[in-house]
Amino acid sequence: MVNGQSKILFVNAGNFNLAAQTEDGIDIATSYATSADILYPGLPGDLTMNALATGTFKDVTFTGIPGDIPIENAGTNSGGGPVHWRYLMSLGYNIDPLNFTVTGRGVSAGKYANSNIQCTTTCGVSTANNVTQNINKIDGAFYLDLNIAYNFMIGGSSDQIYFNVKNVANLDPPVVAAGPSGTTFTTAGENATLYDTLGRVFRLGVRLKM
Repeated sequence: MVNGQSKILFVNAGNFNLAAQTEDGIDIATSYATSADILYPGLPGDLTMNALATGTFKDVTFTGIPGDIPIENAGTNSGGGPVHWRYLMSLGYNIDPLNFTVTGRGVSAGKYANSNIQCTTTCGVSTANNVTQNINKIDGAFYLDLNIAYNFMIGGSSDQIYFNVKNVANLDPPVVAAGPSGTTFTTAGENATLYDTLGRVFRLGVRLKM
């Protein structure tokens, strides 16, 4: 006792997780294989078709800190997303020893931030929770890839030589502006996490089983 009051001997401060995240979405995957003569009688070879898609309808995060607000991240294309839709589709034609594959892939359009307010005139006061900006949209993208592979045998093992063209149309990524603090001249105005930033790319390679 000190001056008639109890003395605090120790303080036990444990961790408590106030943060929360809620997600809602769907994954779709389908595949199909058939003989190529379904397209034309007598056509040799086989066809394969595959499709993958991920749809994110809700991705809400909340720090739990008083004064903060829940943030809806779904459909934001300025960082790592998640975007509303990511998809990949491929069509393959195999006529041994050759294999041809066409792949389409892409992401849907989105925003810089769902809480941002797009306006050009009579804008309200920009706040940390609701930033005002004249553009709050980032375009989506669709890319086309081609691959040709030739299978051969060396010493009884199955090997392969391949040629690949990525982003056949040589599409540029949409511009993603920097934040209010600006950026350096060496930082690209694009989002390399979601978009193809190299343009058309050629690859030639060999796969050998040792």
